[in-house]
Amino acid sequence: MSINSTSTTGLFLAKEDSFGVLPVDPSWQTLRFTSESLNFSAETVESDEIISDRQMIDKILVGFSSAGDINFEFSNDTFDTLLEGVMQSSFDEATGIIENGDTQQFYSIEKKLTDNAYEQYKGMAPNTMSLSVEAKQKISGAFGFIGKNTETSTTPVATSPAAPTSTAVMTASTNVANISGFSGTFTQSLSIDINNNLREAAAVGELGSVGVGNGTFTVTGQAVVYFKDHTIFNALKNRDRFLISFDVTDSTGAGYKIELLSVKIDSSERVAGGKNQDLVENIQFTALRDPASGKTLRITKL
Repeated sequence: MSINSTSTTGLFLAKEDSFGVLPVDPSWQTLRFTSESLNFSAETVESDEIISDRQMIDKILVGFSSAGDINFEFSNDTFDTLLEGVMQSSFDEATGIIENGDTQQFYSIEKKLTDNAYEQYKGMAPNTMSLSVEAKQKISGAFGFIGKNTETSTTPVATSPAAPTSTAVMTASTNVANISGFSGTFTQSLSIDINNNLREAAAVGELGSVGVGNGTFTVTGQAVVYFKDHTIFNALKNRDRFLISFDVTDSTGAGYKIELLSVKIDSSERVAGGKNQDLVENIQFTALRDPASGKTLRITKL
């Protein structure tokens, strides 16, 4: 038999109007991705029944869950739909701005394994997003999902999906500019993690979740910068708030400005780990609700 290859797999995305229900004639998007871990799990419990031969009599099905990550290399216009999902808001068409909100969005995701093996993940809610910017590396990240259920088919549900975007993959070397928050020094790496702290809602009479509960919108991050002075240390000690922002754009100037509107430093380490090494500062931070705007995170299309 021939062995199937991951190089011929595919992912397709459609927005749902109702949780776990694929809309009639949906608009399917072909996702660009580097790897994925979408999976269906059966939740079971062990029987407590005692039998005289000392064996386990059964493992009993009590629920289903669907969850996993989609990993990506960042490019312009490719992930706007999922950015809206994880931000629980929408890009303003006039200004190109999106800020964190509280309107949940759900998606159906079809995974093509082979030409006759497909999986449909329904009621998928973007729970987390990570974005990593590191010197001499591609800008990469991941979306994490939780959902309702998974079905399989031998033919695709995502018929006539839109072609994937062709925008260039962005790198930290040439596509990142205007980093604020760590002024006066150079940045080795910068990463942010968004978490909606979603939870599956279980109910009697249902194997899958009946909904997804919202949690606290949190944004944390870390950075490694070349040490210059005690500015960051003083911000940590004095519990100062400040803005962290940076632009990620392609060669045409199109891209995004990402703004963490009100940041406090959680930790700052400056250590000499050995000889012949650069003296750097390892920083961890949390973005908080900005008193002026009432928001935590803003993304602007450039």
